[in-house]
Amino acid sequence: MRQPPRGPSAPDADTAPPPGPVVRLLSTAEVGKLIGCSRTTLHRRVRAGTFPAPIRTGPNSVRYRGDEVQDWIDSRERVGNVGAD
Repeated sequence: MRQPPRGPSAPDADTAPPPGPVVRLLSTAEVGKLIGCSRTTLHRRVRAGTFPAPIRTGPNSVRYRGDEVQDWIDSRERVGNVGAD
């Protein structure tokens, strides 16, 4: 049986770029639960530029990059007795 010709859309394994890390995409509901806010508050933070914007994954679907959400969480100031004896 003949193999179909390989075109420019099917790069050889030798020339294909190495795969990067896989980024988990989170729904609005997942992000809201993760950071403890409502969907409305999340959208307000995105509009205000204080939270990472989602990416469009379809005509009626958006997702948040998990790595960006985690970076945002890590950038938050801790509260409490940090450094107290």
